[in-house]
Amino acid sequence: MYVNYLCMNTDMLIAVNRFTAIVFCNYYEWVFSPKNGWPIVLFGVALSLLKTIPAIIYGVKYYPELETTSFYYLPNPDTGKILIYIELAYTYGVHSIIFVL
Repeated sequence: MYVNYLCMNTDMLIAVNRFTAIVFCNYYEWVFSPKNGWPIVLFGVALSLLKTIPAIIYGVKYYPELETTSFYYLPNPDTGKILIYIELAYTYGVHSIIFVL
């Protein structure tokens, strides 16, 4: 799961990088300088780690016949709903940024 989120965040950072290079070309060298670029990359890695915390807490099992994953230990229903809403918002938010930019 971590690799999936890391790939999505990397694609998002590349899209933001290209968008900044085209639209904000006067600020591009400052925003993506080596000094300022590392925090941006570390932010993407940290966000990927944060998204995998529920998988670490509840454990995840992949079911190949269903082509899906499920938790080993089910959270209570309210927590499960919150996790689903966070997952949907995160996934659609990242993809919206990638496709819009």
